[in-house]
Amino acid sequence: MAQLRGNVTNTISPNLAALAKKMPKIYENAAGASGLALIGDAGSKAPTPPLDTGLLRGSWFVYIMGQLKSKGKDADVPTSINFPKGKIVATVGYSVPYAKRLHENLTPAGSKYNLGPKSLQAGNVGPYWLSSKMNKMRDRYKKIFESRLNKGLKAAT
Repeated sequence: MAQLRGNVTNTISPNLAALAKKMPKIYENAAGASGLALIGDAGSKAPTPPLDTGLLRGSWFVYIMGQLKSKGKDADVPTSINFPKGKIVATVGYSVPYAKRLHENLTPAGSKYNLGPKSLQAGNVGPYWLSSKMNKMRDRYKKIFESRLNKGLKAAT
């Protein structure tokens, strides 16, 4: 199965790693909030994924620390995946086999993809709908993570 994936990661210090072992749910919730925000932005802020049948847009998924947290109605994904140890990781993406190709704006033959009428009508559609958010809005996801982490730690103490 081909997938388009991106990771929102935060390398943690040894002190935070020790806290994460004691209170993993707080870190999972913080990573989950960041991952869900990223996948939500990918589907709603320009550029958005192309639209034809809606299968691509419905194939999104979010894993937190390797465990499936949430998925779209059309996502065909396993319940767990490998993730790097020593990091807090939210893995997000789209599971349809052609997601990566459309993300990179390529046809099966390798030429530039032309948007269909439904995509043009929907507006704000274009390539790099996931990676552009990861690159341009990284601070937003970091702030979401930090805010959720702080709330969780305050509630736990």
